[in-house]
Amino acid sequence: MAAAIDWYDRRDELEPGMVVVDFSGTKLRLDHRVPGDGTNWACDVWYTREDRPEGGFWCADEHTIHPGDIVSVEGK
Repeated sequence: MAAAIDWYDRRDELEPGMVVVDFSGTKLRLDHRVPGDGTNWACDVWYTREDRPEGGFWCADEHTIHPGDIVSVEGK
């Protein structure tokens, strides 16, 4: 089994539009870095809805995430 990636250590590899999952299982899409030290990201939250053709929708509610809370990145 591969070791988990520490996204805090690799935070410079994160880019807008990347889809990540946090420790609670929430699917997020990175939007932009939060002003300050540039570590935290503002992101859109995926809400699953069976009645939607796509299976859900993105909500731009300015949720924030710290790279250390990312457990996986889609495609990585």
